[in-house]
Amino acid sequence: MNQAPNIESRLVSFNGRYLDGITKETTRALANSSPDILLVQEVTASMIDTLEMTFGSYLPYRLLHAHSKYGMAAYSRYPIQLDTALCAPGINKSWHYVQVFEVCPPNIPSFRIAHLRLPSPSAIATSSRGWMTQMNYQQQLRQIYWQLLTEVLKVLPTKPTLFIGDFNTYPGSPLYHAFTSTHYDAAAGSPYFFQGTLGTDLPWIPPLLRVDWAWLPNSMYSSDFQTLTIPKSDHKAISFLLQQ
Repeated sequence: MNQAPNIESRLVSFNGRYLDGITKETTRALANSSPDILLVQEVTASMIDTLEMTFGSYLPYRLLHAHSKYGMAAYSRYPIQLDTALCAPGINKSWHYVQVFEVCPPNIPSFRIAHLRLPSPSAIATSSRGWMTQMNYQQQLRQIYWQLLTEVLKVLPTKPTLFIGDFNTYPGSPLYHAFTSTHYDAAAGSPYFFQGTLGTDLPWIPPLLRVDWAWLPNSMYSSDFQTLTIPKSDHKAISFLLQQ
């Protein structure tokens, strides 16, 4: 029985938080980099409009999902559907949630991308009107992250999943603790890979995905683009080797 050939695939994770707006030059550079999947995090309504008028016109890409409040616009060459959006019970949805995308490349097993929007200590302290003053920030964040990840992992027990989010994952951080507090511990051979947009990563590797890091090409930083301050760590390209 013949196996389908390995397929090289490329995902670009792009954070819109540092942009005053997404320009035609930006989206043209993204399209020229030929990603198979483009995820734009923390998009605004105006960014979605610009993306749709520019990047959305590049076939075979199409807009798969967009949410203008701390949300994500997703474009892909592959069929993708939004599985679900999850929140931890009893916690303000505007602080954090998860969007789960099912990615279905041709002739090979599907996998999932989970986009996590998580709160920072300052955001929680500001929004909570002081309820965190009675508890250590780190302890409270660990509890919140653990609740959220527990909900996520309930629906992702069998699929290899790439977690992408806007948060720090240094060892000992609340999020690192939350992950290693679940039964999906890296030391136990978890089938998960985790990447934070702040340039840190943890070694959870999906069995079907070999991940290689690369910066976006220099064309991203054209003369029209250099006036914007955009940390390179927020513009990462992920190369997948998808296997039968």
